Amino acid sequence: EPTHLPDYVKAKPNPGSWPVYTGPGPDYYRVGNATLGGGTIRVYGREGGWVLIGYGLSNGGYRIGYVTADAIPASVQPPTLRLVRVPKSNVATSVFVDDPIVSKNRELSVRFEGGGHPFTLLGFLSTNWAYVEVDNFQGSGKPARGFIGRKNLGI
Repeated sequence: EPTHLPDYVKAKPNPGSWPVYTGPGPDYYRVGNATLGGGTIRVYGREGGWVLIGYGLSNGGYRIGYVTADAIPASVQPPTLRLVRVPKSNVATSVFVDDPIVSKNRELSVRFEGGGHPFTLLGFLSTNWAYVEVDNFQGSGKPARGFIGRKNLGI
């Protein structure tokens, strides 16, 4: 049974420049040169040596992705993410985004026209957003994680 992502805690990342991936590690799709370089972040949870975070962008946008646990202060102990892997297909045209928080300046926003596209349901962010994984994202050969409307999965 899919669960909601844990509530976030706010933190300041460790100094440095940290690559951000859509999933836990470099085997996942990376949007451009997505990098965390400071500011205040939202820390959601941990998956292995990777931590799911949300962070603001200089253009006013927002992104949710994964950084190595080394980017997170030792004083912050994120819970382990309790994700499921439930095969689903969308039932209507769906927009897949890495930012369900702030709708402007989305760095990643891909339309899946019509229904029948396979997704793996991982959990929920809210009553409106499902957290999903897509294989071979945009022909990259890598999976990507992001969010689509729950109603587009028929749930």
